[in-house]
Amino acid sequence: SSGINAEYGGHVILDMPLTLSLVTDTDSDILDLEMQMTVQGSVSRNNNVITGTVSSAAHTTTVKSSQIGNIDIAQLSGVLDTIIDNTILPEVNRIFGLGIVLPIDKFLTLNSGLLEVREDFLKICCDITLTDFSLAELKKIVENIV
Repeated sequence: SSGINAEYGGHVILDMPLTLSLVTDTDSDILDLEMQMTVQGSVSRNNNVITGTVSSAAHTTTVKSSQIGNIDIAQLSGVLDTIIDNTILPEVNRIFGLGIVLPIDKFLTLNSGLLEVREDFLKICCDITLTDFSLAELKKIVENIV
């Protein structure tokens, strides 16, 4: 069993700036939107696998440019809410639910640790145990030096 200490008692709040563009087949932007999205959820770690869920998302959207006339952002926000809630969040949760494997299981075992989520990074601090593979590789390096 691994320990977890995440900011907000295991719950995560992340602010993400996004730029959305609607482009024609001639690669010209017909609509540019800027979105500031805040997602909330939870994150956990079991050895080298990080899992979690996103429970909600809120956004503010502004039109940067439009080649299709004036856009009522209030009407567009409802459409964006539907896309986020019914398409993006379920897919993020599906992938996050499967777990994101840190590419270290061949070399290290993560023991008790600290998982910290910040606005622009995820920090994982752990006590480690070298695997038999790592110890054998280190032995080969030392033998080549000596």
